[in-house]
Amino acid sequence: RNWIRDGFLVWIICRCTMTAGDNQSLTSSDDTACLTECSEQNTEEREYQESDRKGQRMYAVAAVITISMIGILAVLALGSIAIVMELKAHFKTKTPLSALPSSHGPPGREKRRPASFIAPEGLIQKHKFGLHTEITHLVASLSSLRDNLQSLANPRTPYFYALNWTLHDTPLSRASSSLQRFALALFFHSTHGNRTWRETERWLSSHDECTWYGLTCDDYGNVTKIVLDRNRLAGTLPLEIAFLDRLLVIELWENGIAGGLPSSMGSLSELVTIHLDNNLFHGTIPTEWRHLKALRHLHLGHNQLTGAIPPGLFMGMLNLIDVS
Repeated sequence: RNWIRDGFLVWIICRCTMTAGDNQSLTSSDDTACLTECSEQNTEEREYQESDRKGQRMYAVAAVITISMIGILAVLALGSIAIVMELKAHFKTKTPLSALPSSHGPPGREKRRPASFIAPEGLIQKHKFGLHTEITHLVASLSSLRDNLQSLANPRTPYFYALNWTLHDTPLSRASSSLQRFALALFFHSTHGNRTWRETERWLSSHDECTWYGLTCDDYGNVTKIVLDRNRLAGTLPLEIAFLDRLLVIELWENGIAGGLPSSMGSLSELVTIHLDNNLFHGTIPTEWRHLKALRHLHLGHNQLTGAIPPGLFMGMLNLIDVS
């Protein structure tokens, strides 16, 4: 009986042990499934949060770009309004822009540029380039040489092109030399610079006129020499060449310049040398040239000049004279 009792006890103990092991195995499996499910939930939560942060960053960038574009458009709108107001203030003209010629020459020879022209009586009211004083001086200077200034408003004359170029292409830094620039522009157009000149380097450009081909200046920017011999100049010499009041030398020999000798050159008190031989000048030597006290060299040969040299003209002042 003891053996049976002991065997039964052993069976009970073994059974309980097996049951406990099965229960422990089931508990471990449940824990693993729970941990796996929690891990998956955490991963999904992190992915959702990361996606939300990316979306917020994209919204912020889009907002910054939108605000910047609005600012740029506002600046452009204000700039356009300012330009329109300035154009209305400075270009009050009834002449269509398409009908206005280029300031560099006759229509068709170079690209047209819109340029408004202000009649002589309105020049002193022009302030666009800060040229009020200089333009007033220019008009006064022209009036001293010419009784009729209507040629300034005639688009078929060199005066029109020269004045338009001076008004529209003289920078503020060169405002004090506007009279000189006008005289040079008029000289260029009067001698057919845009049609016949062989060399026109930098003429009527934005560069300082002292760097233009054939010109020399002193330390103060005043033109002292014009040397354009054999350069195919034609047309005539304008009276306004006298605006170059620091001129020492003018050499235009072997060209095709016609017309009379400018009487206004008699005011160039510092002029030392005149070389105008081998051209087509006609008429007589102006009596006003007797005022050229500094003149030492005069070459007028091989032209079509007539008449006699005025008595006493140049006597005792010239080292060389050729008026053959």
